[in-house]
Amino acid sequence: MKINNEVLESLVVSRCKIECIQIELSPKERDDGVKLAGPGSIRQNDDGEIVVKFYHSFEDDNELYETWKAATGESHPGEIMPKDLYFSMEAIDMEGTIWKADDVRVQGHFSTQVNGVIVESSIRNISSVKERASGVDHAKSFLRTIIPGSHVLPCNEWEEMTNKKTRSKCRVQCSGVEIILMIRDNFVIIEVNGQSATVEESLVIRLSEALSIIQGKLCHVLYSSYCGGEVCTTTISSINRKEPNDPIASPIKHRDPLDHASFQTFLQCYLEATSKPHDVFYEYWHRINRSWQGGLEIAALTVTTAVEGIIKDRFSDYIKPDTDFQEQAESAKEAIQAVEIGDRIREYISSSLGNACKGSPKNALRYLENKGIIDKSLIKSWNILRNKATHADSLEFNELELQKYLDLVFSCHHLFNILLLISIDFSGYYTNLSKKGWPQELMANTDFSKDLQGA
Repeated sequence: MKINNEVLESLVVSRCKIECIQIELSPKERDDGVKLAGPGSIRQNDDGEIVVKFYHSFEDDNELYETWKAATGESHPGEIMPKDLYFSMEAIDMEGTIWKADDVRVQGHFSTQVNGVIVESSIRNISSVKERASGVDHAKSFLRTIIPGSHVLPCNEWEEMTNKKTRSKCRVQCSGVEIILMIRDNFVIIEVNGQSATVEESLVIRLSEALSIIQGKLCHVLYSSYCGGEVCTTTISSINRKEPNDPIASPIKHRDPLDHASFQTFLQCYLEATSKPHDVFYEYWHRINRSWQGGLEIAALTVTTAVEGIIKDRFSDYIKPDTDFQEQAESAKEAIQAVEIGDRIREYISSSLGNACKGSPKNALRYLENKGIIDKSLIKSWNILRNKATHADSLEFNELELQKYLDLVFSCHHLFNILLLISIDFSGYYTNLSKKGWPQELMANTDFSKDLQGA
C-alpha cells in the first residue's frame, strides 16, 4: 500500500482500510503450533481504533476446539491478562507490503462460523519496514509525522495553497536539526531533516510530548514515517477519539509569530534534556492533564502530588534539611529524654524529629526560594492546597471561595511548570499562572541542570 495524500486524509478522518490477502496471528509466549490465518482487512473504526478482521478456516471440530482453547486461554477478573494470551500479527496487503503488530488480543473477539471462525480485534499500531532507495544519502534521516486535531502554532512562514496564500508553516532549528510544522484543517504535519546521528526514531514520541505540553492537550501521533540508515519504517497508530482532550493551561504562549522564539527555545531545551521518550516530567504532566478532564477537585489533588513526585525524582538532593537543623534535632532528641513527660508523648516527639531529619519536599522548595528561583507564595499555595486536597476539605460553591480555590490550583500548576522549565534550562518568556491575568514573564537561564548534576 502506497501512503499518498489521499490515504493520509482518510487516516485523519478514520476511514482508512487496508485489504489483505493474508493475515496471520502467532502466539508470542508459547510454541503450541496453533496459528490463526486467513484473508481479511485492517481498518479504522469510527472511534479511530485500528481493527484487524479476517476469516480462519478449519478442517474439523477438533481443530476448532484446539484453536479456540489456545486463542482464548484462561484469565481471571481483576488480573492482568497473561502474556501467553497475546499474539503477534503479520499481514500482507494487496500490493505486497508486510504489516506487523504486537500484543494482539484475541480473547473475546472470536466468532464461530461454518467451517471456520471470524477473528476480530483492535490493535495499538501497525508498522511496515522497507529498504531505502539506493540513490538516497543513507547518512541523512527524514521523519514525517501527522498529529490529528486542531492546533495553534506560532507560524513564521507563508505557504502557497490552492487559490490562496496562508501563514501556516512554523520552522524551527533545534541543535542542528530543522523541524517544520504545517497546520492543516484538522491535523498538523511535522517534517524533520538531519543527519542520522541527530534524527532518530524516538524523536517522534519526544516531539509529540513537547508539543502536548505546549498545546496543553494530548498530541497523539497518528502516522509516522522514519527513514534512517538502510530502511524506512512506517507506523500507523490507533487514536481514541472518544477520549476527553480539553486543553489545559500552557506554560508557553504559542499563538502568533511573536511567540516563535520561546516556542523554539522550549522545543530545543526539552529535546536536549530528554534522551528517551516518556520522561518523568511528561508522565506527571500527563497525569495533570488527565485529571483536569475529570474536574477541579481531581486536578487539585493530582497537581499537588505531581509537584511532590517531581521534587523526589529530580530534586532529591535538596529534600534533607540543612546541617544546622539536623544538629538541633539531634540535640532536641537527647533533651527530650531528660524531660519528665509520658512515654507516648516522648515517643511521638522523637518520631516527629526523626521524620523531620529524613527530609521533605518543602525543604527542596525552600532551597529554590533561597536561590531566587521560586517565590515564597508558591510554597504557601502548594502547602495549603495539598492539605485541602488530601484531607477531604469541603469546597464552598460560592464564586468567592471557588475563585480562591482556582487561584491555589493554578499557582500549584505554575510551580510544576517552573520546576519543568528550570530542569531543562529554559530561558525565554513563559506564562505565569500564579498572577492575575496570567502575564508573560521573562525567565533567565539559571543553568540549574548543572546544579542538579553536581549536587
